[in-house]
Amino acid sequence: MKITAKHKIIFTITAFVLTLTGLIIAWSLHTPQWLILALFGWLALLTRYLKYLADYKAEQIRKKEEELYWRARRNCKNYEPKD
Repeated sequence: MKITAKHKIIFTITAFVLTLTGLIIAWSLHTPQWLILALFGWLALLTRYLKYLADYKAEQIRKKEEELYWRARRNCKNYEPKD
C-alpha cells in the first residue's frame, strides 16, 4: 500500500484528535487514565503509519532490485545474481 499525502493527513489529524480528547477528559476528570489512553492511541497510530511506510519502502527496494536484475540479464547473457 502506498502512503499518500492523504494518508499522512488522516494519521496526523486522528492522532491529534485522540490526544486532545484524552487531555480534555483527563483534565475534566482529574485522572491520568484518559491521558495514558490517548497517548497509547497516538502511539498505535504512529506505529501503524511507520509499518505502512516500511512496507512501502521495502516494495520500492524490491522493484529496484528486480529492475537491476533484468537490466543486467539483458546486458550480459551469462549473468548470475550473487546470493
